[in-house]
Amino acid sequence: MPGILEYMAKHTISLEIFHKIAKMTNDIAGIYMHESKINMLSNRLRKRLIALNIETFEEYYHYLVNGNDPDEINQMLNVISTNETHFFRSKAHFEALEKKIIPELLSKRDTPVKILSAGCSSGEEPYSIAILLAENNWLSPKLVDLEAVDLNSMIIDHAKKGIYHSKQLRYTDERIVIKYFNLIDHDSYQIKNFIKNSIKFYNMNLLADKFNNNYDIIFCRNVMIYFNRENHINLVNRFYEHMNQDGFLIIGHAESLFFIKNMFQNKVLCQTHVYQKT
Repeated sequence: MPGILEYMAKHTISLEIFHKIAKMTNDIAGIYMHESKINMLSNRLRKRLIALNIETFEEYYHYLVNGNDPDEINQMLNVISTNETHFFRSKAHFEALEKKIIPELLSKRDTPVKILSAGCSSGEEPYSIAILLAENNWLSPKLVDLEAVDLNSMIIDHAKKGIYHSKQLRYTDERIVIKYFNLIDHDSYQIKNFIKNSIKFYNMNLLADKFNNNYDIIFCRNVMIYFNRENHINLVNRFYEHMNQDGFLIIGHAESLFFIKNMFQNKVLCQTHVYQKT
């Protein structure tokens, strides 16, 4: 028992180091962590200490600051990122996309409608969008261009493989599962290649990296809840700058632009709130 207590004491982050690492993640990626997340940070970073054979969180912080391993910043961000999601999450958004947004934009555009899934996690969101497009015969390079990005490089690699446990498909109609997935074993599925190949996945820091395009639709759901007010405003402004006229921003139901100054117009489509650049 003393050995366990000694290990936990040595491998528990102090409040001082927590604040330093929290500031670093906020400065680099805009991820805001309240003091209530101290145990979560300890638990998630402990695996990095073990991998690097580093004894304490203080030593680990100095390892990051000194730049001994430039890739370790990415490794650190990877382990603290939250990536729990499922297919067709918040169905009202997909209903608005199918019944209102895509038809409106296709009627206005002479070029493909550009769609970005920002903070795509393990790929459930962009694959859900691609399936919706396929169901409506819109999944063509002549009609749509679909990109998906995330800060976490490991989760992007997972998304590219397109392999999912059945729990990620628990809210998906069985007809859709049969049509767009291959069964690997009794509880694992892989998205079919024609859906997988319709999406361009890449690693991206939404606050710092350059956007590839100007977009017509940006999904950024349940991402800004991890940002402080300043970075929330900065990201919304970046989206506005990189969005085509009449484009749409779709954010999570727990998020709102109501309390921050922005130039988007709030619209209610299919009983859900979306934001349009007008």
